[in-house]
Amino acid sequence: MKKANGFTLIELMITLTVLGILVSIAVPSFFELLSNNRMTATTNSISAGLQAARSEAIIRKTPVLFCAGTDCTSPLDNNLATGWVIGLDADLDGSIDTDGMIRVADAFPTNMAITTPGFGGKFVRYNTQGMATSPPTSIQICDSSRTNELGNTILFNGTGGIIVSPTKPTCS
Repeated sequence: MKKANGFTLIELMITLTVLGILVSIAVPSFFELLSNNRMTATTNSISAGLQAARSEAIIRKTPVLFCAGTDCTSPLDNNLATGWVIGLDADLDGSIDTDGMIRVADAFPTNMAITTPGFGGKFVRYNTQGMATSPPTSIQICDSSRTNELGNTILFNGTGGIIVSPTKPTCS
């Protein structure tokens, strides 16, 4: 009698059951990994923008603004999700000078909540020495689909530099 090659129905069912269990464990972890990467990318973009604004102010010896969106008319709080812009502000009027645009960043994923607690300002201005004049105390970044979980906070130090710190966010 010739032996048949292949799987029996029971072997196939056991294999599919084990595969289903492994997928049910892996998929939530994968989505959490994606969410964490989006939050990290958003944090890195904002911190890179702030550092670039500071560097440009020092290099160009001209005050530079870091603003939400495409101009400096909206408060930073909850508007940084629309992206950010860096530009020259030689006349210190709080708006980017004509032909003073330096860098623009696109909008972030829609589930990113970006807040500046207690700060009603529209921009962060860096002077020619790289000092941030009246910056927010912090910028908090969190995933609004995962409230009260791990987030990131960008803190401003006394010299105009920034520190990125993982924290439990207060934004919801």
